[in-house]
Amino acid sequence: MTGTRDKGLSATALKMLAMASMLLDHSFIALNGWPGYWMHILGRLAFPIYCFLLVEGFFHTHSRKAYALRLVLFGVISELPFDLLAGEKWFYPGHQNVMFTLALGVGAMTFAQKAREKQYPRENLAGVFACIAGAALLNVDYGHAGVLTILLFWATREMDQKGKLFQLAGLAFINYVLLGGYETMVGGLLIRPQLAAVLALPLIWLYNGRPGKGGKAFRMAAYWFYPVHLLVLGLLARAV
Repeated sequence: MTGTRDKGLSATALKMLAMASMLLDHSFIALNGWPGYWMHILGRLAFPIYCFLLVEGFFHTHSRKAYALRLVLFGVISELPFDLLAGEKWFYPGHQNVMFTLALGVGAMTFAQKAREKQYPRENLAGVFACIAGAALLNVDYGHAGVLTILLFWATREMDQKGKLFQLAGLAFINYVLLGGYETMVGGLLIRPQLAAVLALPLIWLYNGRPGKGGKAFRMAAYWFYPVHLLVLGLLARAV
């Protein structure tokens, strides 16, 4: 599942789709549900794509430690804008932004990779569980289910077509059981919106293994997109 091919979506293309999905979802929050619930549904695609790209980055980065620290740094930068949008105030300690979730995911993958390579497997498996528990205790976005989503893509990365079945089953379970506790009426139907996250898989499966255009400049812009758009939408939410 990790080879390169000419056709399909590059990492840049996937990241742009994830950014657009996230912007729709957060705009839905800022505008109090206007112009429609479809924005929230499409917003469910963002997190699985980001998790998949995080795993790819984990295997391609020159320094996993620097990768995790960069995520923590942008988590700190993003926390006040996140609080403004999610909690409608500048300080909202009850919920932490998704950058911390991704950083814990890198930590979990690091421990899991060492355990897979039989480097102190018990200790490193304990590290994996510590990252999962830490996500729950810190109440980061998506919580322990977010770290499990990242580990799902890590575990299935080297698989063949069976990996797609595991991803479908795993993502459906995580989003329906672990994250899908809320239901709503859409078009006369009672649905669990979080289950729409599985719709990200066809896009992920189109990944061609190539980084795409933009280089380092685009990667840094994608990091800054998160706190900047949260700040703009948070201020907009206070104004409307």
